[in-house]
Amino acid sequence: MHELGSCMLCLNWSSLIALFCIPYGQPCTVCSFGPWMQWDGCSQTCGGGTTSRQRIVCCPKRQSYAHCINTRCRIAQSEIWQSSPCNQNCYNGGVFDRTRCKCSPGWKGDCCNEACAYPSFGDNCLQQCVCDHGVCDHVTGKCDCLIGWTGTKCNQSCANGYFGNDCQQICSCENGDCHHVSGNCTCFPGWTGGNCSTRMNFYNIRLDLRNSFSFGSWMQWGGCSQSCGGGIRERQRVVCCSNKESYAHCIHTRCRIAHRDLWQSSACNQKCYNGGIFDGSNCKCSLGWKGDCCNAACKFPYFGESCLQLCECEHGVCDPVTGKCDCLVGWNGTKCNHACKYPNFGEHCLQQCDCGHGVCDHVTGKCDCLVGWNGTTCNHACKFPYFGESCLQLCDCEHGVCDHVTGKCDCLIGWNGTKCKHGKELAQMDILVKIANKSVIVSKEIAITLLVTVNVFQVGREDTAKNCDCGHGACDHMTGKCDCLVGWNGRNCNHACKYPYFGDNCLQQCDCENGVCDHVTGNCDCLVGWNGTNCNHTCKYPYFGDNCLQQCDCEHGVCDHVTGNCDCLVGWNGTNCNHTCKFPYFGERCLQLCDCEHGVCDHVTGKCDCLVGWNGTNCNHACEFPYFGDRCLQQCECEHGVCDHVTGKCDCLDGWNGTKCNHACKFPYFGERCLQLCDCEHGVCDHVTGKCDCLVGWNGTKCNHACKFPYFGDRCLQHCECEHGMCDHVTGKCDCLDGWNGTKCNHGKQT
Repeated sequence: MHELGSCMLCLNWSSLIALFCIPYGQPCTVCSFGPWMQWDGCSQTCGGGTTSRQRIVCCPKRQSYAHCINTRCRIAQSEIWQSSPCNQNCYNGGVFDRTRCKCSPGWKGDCCNEACAYPSFGDNCLQQCVCDHGVCDHVTGKCDCLIGWTGTKCNQSCANGYFGNDCQQICSCENGDCHHVSGNCTCFPGWTGGNCSTRMNFYNIRLDLRNSFSFGSWMQWGGCSQSCGGGIRERQRVVCCSNKESYAHCIHTRCRIAHRDLWQSSACNQKCYNGGIFDGSNCKCSLGWKGDCCNAACKFPYFGESCLQLCECEHGVCDPVTGKCDCLVGWNGTKCNHACKYPNFGEHCLQQCDCGHGVCDHVTGKCDCLVGWNGTTCNHACKFPYFGESCLQLCDCEHGVCDHVTGKCDCLIGWNGTKCKHGKELAQMDILVKIANKSVIVSKEIAITLLVTVNVFQVGREDTAKNCDCGHGACDHMTGKCDCLVGWNGRNCNHACKYPYFGDNCLQQCDCENGVCDHVTGNCDCLVGWNGTNCNHTCKYPYFGDNCLQQCDCEHGVCDHVTGNCDCLVGWNGTNCNHTCKFPYFGERCLQLCDCEHGVCDHVTGKCDCLVGWNGTNCNHACEFPYFGDRCLQQCECEHGVCDHVTGKCDCLDGWNGTKCNHACKFPYFGERCLQLCDCEHGVCDHVTGKCDCLVGWNGTKCNHACKFPYFGDRCLQHCECEHGMCDHVTGKCDCLDGWNGTKCNHGKQT
């Protein structure tokens, strides 16, 4: 005997075809398996990989591989072909779910090795956090506030008396307020010093009441009003008048001091992140950034200046600065609208697949074999007796093998017909009968694939003999007529009963709806995907295939009872129906495109789930004032202003400020954001328009003109009565010329 692979081949076998023994026609009842071969390499580096192995099936002496599988042994493909998941390596707590890595919250990527990019967080990085002055944790979404800010959304400055990181530092301003970021003190009027602990002395210089005054030194700059851009800081100094004249009286009456001589402001904390430039009042962000401090990147699908441009990336995301598309795995082109061309696949279409007789998936590189081929690289022809698509069809060649692509039969020697079930006439053979010793002499060596039973029967003379040919039966020793075994018919008993007939003389009819019956017993042999006594039941989910013994793996779907291919539920796709539709797709086979301008859609229904600050069927309506936030259910508190539809942050009307727009601008400021400085030398200005309201005795658009004689008082509308003198432009009190006196200067002095 010789060993070939794991099969034992006998020397006395007539021939060998494709490593399979040519049969002698005996039914096979026992099949033996060779050892399993080594596992193939894994198809993936992490998650979703598969490996396979195979083994050879052999028949005992005088039994063919083909005959063995097709009749008695009933070998399922799972007995000679196995696959197993491999490379189940998922990082950061990811779990392998039989086909891919299922990442823990805060992580993404095929191997769960990419953290969610701000402002995304949570499961599949689909949630978005709102941290006005801070960033959020990529797992929980919890805000980590910038210095000087607190609150769940980092939208509250430190409470009075506290400043710094987490608002844990205590201010040391005894008579003043401290800045919530730096802790610098802004002293109350009348106090000075680093901690506002020194009282000012307003009476330390003796001056003339009418036109003399003196300035003290400028105090330290106060804290900045903003953490970045648009902030202002202030400082002041004292003006001193004569003894017993108050600070207020000094400014408003005698000294004629403009407010700008006592109070100064300056832009501060002009820190704009990510290349932003401070333009004197606000941060002008560089391309791809937005926010007061330019610390928020454009959210997909927006990019460019102020994040107002919309990018066009069908299967990818865009660069927040340039709008250039970064394609999803398996796609390329300037708009990510072209699938990788075979044989390229994967990220940037730079990987090349090896599918000898097939094509590969443009995303995963998994091979899709041509008809008649299988294996991870489509380099294995279907193993007999299988052929066709996915090697799932069973060929019907009784005495031969079939083409692995078409299933067309290639008959063994001595047989013909489309199904190789018709034997050639033995008359073609040169058989000589020697009567003397009753032996058969074969004059030509011809490989015979059917064991020829030669019987001798008498024809009347004792020395005369004829041979009968009853392939599957016995012959009458007198007449030579064949008596066929059950399941066979024909003159020479060499024809099996034709379906749907079986049994004695092929007179019984079998009932196999989706299969064929045994020509001897009538027992049904069901087609792949069917079972039951009459082959009238499809395999019950989750089973499929030959004898319904294979189990399919369709997480969100059902499988075809024949092939096991998954038919996914609405909103799911993937080989195993374990992937939700990727936004912006939804619905059946993930082919529908959802229309959510500012939101994402449900992968099943396509219903929009709007981003914070937006509502409407298509998420195309910003929250209407006074509502903001998630689903526009929060109500903002802006007494003199409107609020941002996303954050609820107040945008105050001219002349108002404060977190709730409930504070009028403090003199000498007015207008938008209280950043304009009014110019009223002897008066105060309207906090909205900046229009001057002059002190008594003054007029003019800037209150810089004293009332002209003979007028005085409020708005210079009163007329003074000084016959021989001038009157004070404020009080109207007369200042008499020399030689006159009296309250009205109407009495001459006595000489």
